[in-house]
Amino acid sequence: MLGDLMASVQPVEIKIFGNDQARLKELSQQASEILSHVEGTADAFDGIVIAGPSITVQPNYTKLAQYGITPANLQYQLQASLEGM
Repeated sequence: MLGDLMASVQPVEIKIFGNDQARLKELSQQASEILSHVEGTADAFDGIVIAGPSITVQPNYTKLAQYGITPANLQYQLQASLEGM
């Protein structure tokens, strides 16, 4: 947290990017472990949040067009069906 140079305390974030989820999880846990031992550090968090089930939709744009459905309309319909109005 940086607070001595600013009016309010702000978190310091380290972002790790990649395609291998298992490796990203491993690296984030390692970074959190290292940072938790740095003097003055508080509330080190590895950023891993276990979420519930998810769904990925990959629309077939040709078939959408065949039925007169735009991608935006499909998105609206899916959002309404999954999350409600």
